[in-house]
Amino acid sequence: MKRKHHSLVTRAAGELIKFWYDNDVEVKGIDVKGIHDWLYKGNHLRKMEKWSAAADDIQDLKVSDNLTSFIVKRISDATSFQHFSYCGTMGTLRDGNATVNKYDGYCWDCDPFLQWFEEIANISWADVKYDPYCGMLPANYLAESPGAIKVTGGEDWDNQVYPSALDLADYYGDGSRVFCRGDETDNALKSISFAIHMLQDLSVPHHVLSTIELNHAGYEKRMLNLWRKFYSKRSTENKQVALQDIISVNVKTLLHRDLHANIRFSDVGKKVVAMTVKRMPEGYRIPQICKTESINMTCEAIASTISALNMFMDQ
Repeated sequence: MKRKHHSLVTRAAGELIKFWYDNDVEVKGIDVKGIHDWLYKGNHLRKMEKWSAAADDIQDLKVSDNLTSFIVKRISDATSFQHFSYCGTMGTLRDGNATVNKYDGYCWDCDPFLQWFEEIANISWADVKYDPYCGMLPANYLAESPGAIKVTGGEDWDNQVYPSALDLADYYGDGSRVFCRGDETDNALKSISFAIHMLQDLSVPHHVLSTIELNHAGYEKRMLNLWRKFYSKRSTENKQVALQDIISVNVKTLLHRDLHANIRFSDVGKKVVAMTVKRMPEGYRIPQICKTESINMTCEAIASTISALNMFMDQ
């Protein structure tokens, strides 16, 4: 999901919560008032819009200089290798010593749709390491993250199995509540925003198929543009109609049917993975690019955002 799409999803989730609050809409299992009061206290929602996108910018993964830049640019910064969770519809993915099972993270060699290029054949031994001193969040906090534990520099970059988005959702989600209890509001906001980013990404088919191919970047860009035309760039009056007649109905259905009784943030993530698989023809093909699919994908991301916020509030 493009950075701007993450921000717009977070904004739409806040606007939907406000719509429910203003119209006394009850949503089973969701603390609408609690979330509303917290989001609209100070600049919490505005900050979360910014930081839910910023998870793509954190420089926590460092690659060797000889790893050509076009490889990383295929999915943006190297940290994005940690934003996948394999759905398992194609069985175990194997290549050499690398294995990816259901809910595991991304591995270049195990990418089922990757087209190899001669330009990278001679640099498979390049290094990738985790750097907790990358800003945004305290280094002592990041030093215990899934990335720090799993990405030690002991694997060649193309054999490295990165931590999954589920692992990061739990880590950042749990950490946000610790920061909140310690009255570290900004770090709590950043951390819950990063957890939400991971869950939002799992609404994108490529992220659960664990591939940077299949026009990954182009698909996300077109889904963003379709969502802007449907909702984000519309007038206030038209946005209210969309909230009431389409977004609210879809999100409530997802929350009631698929995103209830969550114990951990990864529980939400696994349900989002399953929801995304349902949208994919035959469980492994990319859905058609159209307005309906953009609405379905974005409503799924909004539902996961609200579910995560509900867990964050339940401390």
